[in-house]
Amino acid sequence: MKFCSKCGAENILEAKFCKECGNQFEEVGNNNAYTKDNNTSSNEGLGTASLVIGIIALILSFTCIIFLPIFLVVPLSLVGLILGIVNKAKHGKKIAGIILNVIAFILSIIMVVLFFLVIGYNIVTDSNPNGFFNRLFTELDYSSNKNYIAGTWNCKPYNGNEEDEEYTIKMILNKNKTFVFGDYDDLSNNHAGGTYTFEKEIDKNKQVQNIYKYFIVNLNGNENDYYIDGKAQNKEFKGKFEFGITSVKTKKQGILMNYNSYNMYYCYEN
Repeated sequence: MKFCSKCGAENILEAKFCKECGNQFEEVGNNNAYTKDNNTSSNEGLGTASLVIGIIALILSFTCIIFLPIFLVVPLSLVGLILGIVNKAKHGKKIAGIILNVIAFILSIIMVVLFFLVIGYNIVTDSNPNGFFNRLFTELDYSSNKNYIAGTWNCKPYNGNEEDEEYTIKMILNKNKTFVFGDYDDLSNNHAGGTYTFEKEIDKNKQVQNIYKYFIVNLNGNENDYYIDGKAQNKEFKGKFEFGITSVKTKKQGILMNYNSYNMYYCYEN
């Protein structure tokens, strides 16, 4: 039974109008169902919008226009993420939009970081050799005892313009501390071989603030491995050098100075 709110008369539960005054009863059950259906539809609409935005953001995050991710994809994916979260909070079932927008956001940040660390590195280092990115890629790590001077080095006279000179010296510094030092064009007939030692030139590295790190290199030749014009010299080769080394675009290069003659050379890792 239900009672009329206008006159108080008693009516059967199924009645739509009061039998005494004709007052129309509210259809509470149907209204609730209608409201529930509307809310569900609205929530799923948010989920669909989040999914569509997520797909668009994910596609744009792979774009070759590098600044597009940071200026468009990031805010777009954030909007899609918010819509997806609101949908989920209102008991919506679509969560794919949330996942896609999170992926798009992360990818766009990665794209921008890679741009500055890879593509941007070339631009910045070429225009500012002592700048932050150049130091990031070129400074040698003194936290370990890695043999930075090891390598095959081709050297040309240092006269202020290395582009005008030809290579004259080849210096092979092996990781096992053996060396071959001699004529770039005729190493077999003009060379010395033996072992070498090196140490960091600590005082100069403190005084000279540039992209080079300096080492003192001592070449200690073997008596039976020293040839000039193909003739054995029957004596030991001795050499002491200052070697400043840096790395440009992942390739090592250096400036070599002979402590005895003070001759200097540009050297490039082969």
